[in-house]
Amino acid sequence: MFWEQFNEAPKIITGLLVFPPLLYLMKRASGELNGWSHFKPSAEDLYSYRNNFMLVILNVFTWTALFVVFDKYLINFWEDTFGMTRLDPFGSWPLLFQVLVLMLILDFTNYWSHRLLHRPWMWGIHSLHHSDEKMNFSTNFRVHGLEMVQMKMVAVVIIGWLSLPVAALAIAVFLRSWYGLYVHSRLPFDHGRFRKVLVSPNYHRWHHADDPAVYGKNLGDMFPIWDLAFGTHYDPGTCNIPQGVSDAPKDIFRAQWFPVVYLMRLFKGRKTQESTLPASAE
Repeated sequence: MFWEQFNEAPKIITGLLVFPPLLYLMKRASGELNGWSHFKPSAEDLYSYRNNFMLVILNVFTWTALFVVFDKYLINFWEDTFGMTRLDPFGSWPLLFQVLVLMLILDFTNYWSHRLLHRPWMWGIHSLHHSDEKMNFSTNFRVHGLEMVQMKMVAVVIIGWLSLPVAALAIAVFLRSWYGLYVHSRLPFDHGRFRKVLVSPNYHRWHHADDPAVYGKNLGDMFPIWDLAFGTHYDPGTCNIPQGVSDAPKDIFRAQWFPVVYLMRLFKGRKTQESTLPASAE
C-alpha cells in the first residue's frame, strides 16, 4: 500500500542496521575513538539515544493506530473525492530511474510538510524534534506521532494521484531512511563542491541551530534544490552553534500533550518563544 512508506518498521530496522558502523564513523571523525574502551557514547548522548528510541516504540504502539483509520479514508482520496484515476507515468521506466525520480518526489513532498510544520500553528507538533540539544543520528526518530499523520496528509494532496512503483518506492524509502540518520549525525561533512546537490550533516545542523538567522531554513531532507528554489537556503560555512531551539518539554511523554498546550497558548494570545517561529512567519 502507498502508506506503508510512512510506517515506523523501516526506520527501526534501518536504525538497527546502521547504528554500529555509524557510531564508529562518528567517533573516528571526532577523534574520540582511541581503542575499544572509548567505543561508548557520552552520558548525554546515551540520554538522547534512550529517549529517541523510546519515542519510536511509543509511536508504534500509540499514534500508529491512527494510521489504520487514515489509510482507510485517505488511500483513495483523489479517486473517491474527485473521481480521478491515478496516473502511472513511471511504470515503464528502468528501476534505477524510477528510484531517482521517486526520491526527488518524496523529498519535494517532505519539504512542504516540513515547511508547514514550521508555521506557528503547527510548531507544537514539530517542536519535539527540535528539542534534542545533543543532536545525533537518533534525533531522526525524535518525532511526534501527529507529525507522521501530517506528512501523510500532505503526501495525499501532492502525490496521492500518482501510482508509485512498489519496488522503486521500497528502495527509495529505505535510502531516505538511511539518509535521515546520516544528516542528523555529527559527522563533519559539508560535501564541498556538492554542497548544493546533497544535504550534508553540517547543512542540517544549521537547521537545528539556536540562531534566529536560521529559524525555518534548510528544510530539505536530501536535496537543497527546494531550499534554493523557495528561499529557505542557508549555508554560510561550518556550524558550531548549540542545537535545540524548542520550548517543548524535554520529557517525551509530557511532549505528547504539548501540541494542545501550544495551541491553547496561541489562542490565548500568549507570546511563545521566538526561536520556534520561522523567519517567514515573524
